[in-house]
Amino acid sequence: MSYLRAVPLLLLLLFPAACQKPDPAAKAPAAKESRDPNVVKVSSEMMAGIKVAPVGKAKISEPFRIASQITLDQDLVARIGVLVTGRISDIRVKVGQRVERGQLLATINSTELAAAQRARMAETTAKTVRLEALAAHQAEASRVIEAQEAIAGRLAREIAALSALIDPAEARVAELEAQQRQLETTERNLREQLRHAQMRQSQADLALQRAHDELSHLRTEIEKDLGLVELTKALDDEEAGRLSEAREKYEKILAAAPDHMEALVNLGNILYLSGHETAAASRYLQALGINPDNVEANYNLANLMEGQGELDAAILFYQKAIEVDPEFADAHFNLAMVLETLGNAGRAREHWRRYLELDPESKWAEIIKRRLEEI
Repeated sequence: MSYLRAVPLLLLLLFPAACQKPDPAAKAPAAKESRDPNVVKVSSEMMAGIKVAPVGKAKISEPFRIASQITLDQDLVARIGVLVTGRISDIRVKVGQRVERGQLLATINSTELAAAQRARMAETTAKTVRLEALAAHQAEASRVIEAQEAIAGRLAREIAALSALIDPAEARVAELEAQQRQLETTERNLREQLRHAQMRQSQADLALQRAHDELSHLRTEIEKDLGLVELTKALDDEEAGRLSEAREKYEKILAAAPDHMEALVNLGNILYLSGHETAAASRYLQALGINPDNVEANYNLANLMEGQGELDAAILFYQKAIEVDPEFADAHFNLAMVLETLGNAGRAREHWRRYLELDPESKWAEIIKRRLEEI
C-alpha cells in the first residue's frame, strides 16, 4: 500500500549579532550561555550529510506479509477416468496442468482392451469369410443371369415371329374399337338428355334447400354476433381483473358453443390464475382436442405441468407449441429451463441460443449468455 506522508524539514535558525559593537577594552564578566531547546545548531561537517528540501507530499510504499494458501478451483477441475482396467505405463501431464480436447494424457497397458481387440479381429475374420461366400454366390448368380439372357433372346425372336401374325388382328380390333366409340357417343347423348331432365327435377329441391341453408346461416350469424358481444365483455372483465365475472361470461359462451376455442383457452387461464389447476388443465385439454395445434393452449398447459412438477409432460407441450410456432421465444426460454433442470444441458443450450436469436434485446439476454458459458 502507498500512503501520502509529510517529509519533515530541518529548520535552521540563525540569530544576528547585537547591533551594539562591544568595546574591546572593556571586559565583560563571564556569563553562562543560554540555549533554546527548539533551536538546533548544525556544524559544517554535519551539514555536508544533510539534504534540505521544501515540505511536500510523496508516496511511500510499505510491503505487507500476509499468510495465505493457493488451492485449485474445484469447479474448474476435471477428474479423468478410463473405461478399462490396466497398468499406467506413461503419464504425459501433471496435476493442475491445462489440457485440450483430444490431448493424450497417459498410456495404459490393458489386458481387457487386448481381449476386446482379439474379439474384434475374430469378428473381422468372420466378416471376411462371409464376404468371400457372398462373392461366390454373386458369381453363381452371374452365370444364372447369363443363362436367363440367352433364354430371353430366344423368346424375343419368337415374339418377333408372332408380331407378323398380330397385324391383321390389330386391324380387326381397330374396326371394332371404332364401332365401340360410336356406341359410346350414342350412350353419352342419351345420358346427357337424362342429366338435363334430372337437373330440371332437382332445381325445385335445390331452391328449397337453399332457403333452408340461408335460414340456418342467418341463425349461425346471429349466434356468432351474440357470442362476440359476450366474448368482448368477458375480455374486458378479464383485463380489468374481474375474474369471477369473466369466468361466468366464458361459461355462458361455452354453454351455447362448447367448441368455442378462445372461450375455452381464456377460461382455462382464469381457472389457472385462480388456483383451480385441475379444472384449468381440463379446459386446455378440451381445446387441444378440438385443435391440437393451438399454440396458446399448448404453452399454458406446459406452464401448468411445469408448476406441478410434471416436467416430462411440460416438455411435450412446449415442443408442440414450438412446432406450430418456431419463433415463439418464451416457449424456447421455458423449455430450456426445464431441460436444464432434468440435466439435459445439450438440448437446453440449443433452446437458449434460439431464444437469444429471437429476442436479442431481452432483459434476460446477458444472464442467458453467462449461463451458456457455464453449462
